[in-house]
Amino acid sequence: MTTTTTSSGPDMGMLEQLADEYAALAAEHETISARMEELKKHFRSLAVGHTHDVGPLTVTVSRNARLNTRALAASYPESEAPELYSSKIDTGRVREHLDEDMLEDFTTEAEPRVTIKVTGEAQGAAA
Repeated sequence: MTTTTTSSGPDMGMLEQLADEYAALAAEHETISARMEELKKHFRSLAVGHTHDVGPLTVTVSRNARLNTRALAASYPESEAPELYSSKIDTGRVREHLDEDMLEDFTTEAEPRVTIKVTGEAQGAAA
C-alpha cells in the first residue's frame, strides 16, 4: 500500500513508531490473553452462581447458557405458537431493494473503524 503525504498530512515517521509500538503490544496482549484464559480454567472449578474473594480478586462464576432457537422452533413452530415470534426488518433485504442513496438518510455515522493486522516482521521483533 502506498501512502501519499502532503504538507498537512500525517507524519509517517511518527506513524511508523506508533505501528512498531502497536505491534509489540499486540504480541504481548496475545501472550497475556492466552495465559489469562489458562488461569480462568482453574477458577471454573469454583461454585457456579457465586462470587468468591480470592486473593486480590473477586471472582464470579456464572452459568453460560443460551437457548437453542432451532430446537425451540422445531418444537414450537410459528404456525402453532405465533406469540413466541416477532418480525423485524432485515437489513440484507433492505440493501437488496433500496439504493444506497435512499439508505443515506437512515445511516448513522460513528467514528471511523480502524483495523490493524500485524505483519510477520513486526510479530517476530516483538516476541
